[in-house]
Amino acid sequence: MAARRKRDRVLLDWFNVSYQTLFLAGLVILVLSVLVTLYVKGYVGVGSHPRAEAYRAIRDADHLLELAMAEGSPEDLEPLRQKARSRLGEARQALAETSFGAAEQAAVESQQASRRFLARVAGKASTAAVQFYKLEGKVQVKKARQLIWMDATKKLRLGAGDQIKTGSSASAEIMYFNGTITTIKPGSILEIKELFDDPETRVQKVRETLRTGRLVSNTLPTSVAGSFHEVTTENAKILATGRSRFETRFDELNTDTLVGVFQGSAVVQSGGRERRLGGREQVSINSKGSMSATLKLPPTPTLLEPIDQKIFTVGANEQGSQIELLWEDMELPGAYHLQISSSSLFGQLLLDKEDVTSIRVKLPPTKPGSYYWRAAFRAPNGLESAFSETRKFKVLTGRVMNVDDTIAPQLVIDDFMVFSTQVIVRGHTESGAILEANGKKVDVGDDGSFTTIVRLRREGRNRVRFVAQDAAGNETVVDRFAEVKAYG
Repeated sequence: MAARRKRDRVLLDWFNVSYQTLFLAGLVILVLSVLVTLYVKGYVGVGSHPRAEAYRAIRDADHLLELAMAEGSPEDLEPLRQKARSRLGEARQALAETSFGAAEQAAVESQQASRRFLARVAGKASTAAVQFYKLEGKVQVKKARQLIWMDATKKLRLGAGDQIKTGSSASAEIMYFNGTITTIKPGSILEIKELFDDPETRVQKVRETLRTGRLVSNTLPTSVAGSFHEVTTENAKILATGRSRFETRFDELNTDTLVGVFQGSAVVQSGGRERRLGGREQVSINSKGSMSATLKLPPTPTLLEPIDQKIFTVGANEQGSQIELLWEDMELPGAYHLQISSSSLFGQLLLDKEDVTSIRVKLPPTKPGSYYWRAAFRAPNGLESAFSETRKFKVLTGRVMNVDDTIAPQLVIDDFMVFSTQVIVRGHTESGAILEANGKKVDVGDDGSFTTIVRLRREGRNRVRFVAQDAAGNETVVDRFAEVKAYG
């Protein structure tokens, strides 16, 4: 009996299975089933499943085309990008028709076209960049292939296809990789059409389109044949191949274009004809593309007093200081056009008087602050010269200088961006300090901020020396260095 009890004895054991374990097990089974299904259909897996290979080729082609579309496109490279887009479309169509071999082949050809495009752009436009130099007021940018306008910032890089819009009291200056500076006047829209810089041949091309408003272009000499700066409107094309300063105006409503060359020369083309304008010459083009006769612009007056960066002081209890402006007498029939602004691009004008008959103007008592001024000459027939250089003066509340001040002013270089043979510099120093860059005076804002361009003198290593001096005579010196690979 004892033996039987021993045989009939049942030993029990158990373990706990949590709901979490059951959930994870089920999830693993689900994932495995999905992967098996995708493998069977050819979307994932190893080996050479035709559909998987086609899918991966299309995915890679799509990524490369996206990179290519983000780049500016010189005219001679656009067919490559179009081929990449076309082949990718064929690949997707073939995949939908389950022609996996044809889909993969078309996707590979799209990849090759995109890679060739990106390689040539990298070689020919590696330094093709555009940077905001100055911004005043409401300036907006619409990036290529985007639908919305965004507020412009000085750090925003621009490229081919981007558009810039200035408000009614706003202005902007942009600097191109070849040293050209374009000033966009209030109420204008500019599109950057092409940027081309070939480091081997050193050919540089910039194309802009003025949709509406006014531009002033300042171009530098070109050292290689084939380099140019071009501005187009709906009915005209303006081409500069050397040092030049010219203004382009386009009336979007009447489709009229006006071109005035102030310095150097430029070629104006319209309706299959072209005409070269020299300094102080102007021509207009009507909506039918017909050019007017070439008109001679009057000379530009020279500013005399006060000197640039002049400081006027006024007592703390006085209403303001009276300033007298003086410029050269043109000794010609006509009047002067005087402008005064609180900003260097004259987007917001404090005074805009076109019929000044005297060369000496006394301003009413002027409140403390910084002021910019310039003058032009207007002939009786309405033709106006280019504006003079811009000068600045400051009105400060009088105070006794602290002779015990021995602390040098701060001087911080925030941005030091080399563009070919020049540098855009942004920084800040002590408010009221006098600043020079390589011996040239730099305009310092009331808050101590500054932006300037420094021309580099030679190939190789260039030193740029900044010197800030406060009212007590304390100085701070900062040296920066820039490398020029090729000059002229």
